[in-house]
Amino acid sequence: LVVLDHQDLRLGPPTYDVASLLNDSLFPPPDLEAEFLGRSEVHEETYRRVAVQRTLKAVGTYAAFAQRGASRHLPLIPPTLRRALYHMALLPELRDLAARLQRSWGNWLSSEGTA
Repeated sequence: LVVLDHQDLRLGPPTYDVASLLNDSLFPPPDLEAEFLGRSEVHEETYRRVAVQRTLKAVGTYAAFAQRGASRHLPLIPPTLRRALYHMALLPELRDLAARLQRSWGNWLSSEGTA
C-alpha cells in the first residue's frame, strides 16, 4: 500500500516526510516516534529540527485557514505548538527559546487539552 499526499507538496530534506507523519496533529501515537528513532538511521537532531519547522508551518496553515473563515483547525493550534516546543526543548540551540515560549504560552497551551 502506498499513499501519496501531494496537496502541500514541498521540496525538503529527507526527514521531512517522516517529521510530517510522526508530528501530524491528529494521528501519531506518542510511542511511535521513539520506536522509529530507535530503529532508523535518521539523525535525531536533524529530525527534530525538521519537526520544529513542520509543526510551526502547520500552525501557520491553520491560522491562514481561520483568516479565510475556516476556523475548524483552530483547536489544533495548541497541541501542535506543544509538539513544536517539545522538539525545541530537545535541541541545544532552541532550548532557551522553548523555555521562554513555554513560560509565555503555558497557561493558554495547557488549558486547550492535550497533544
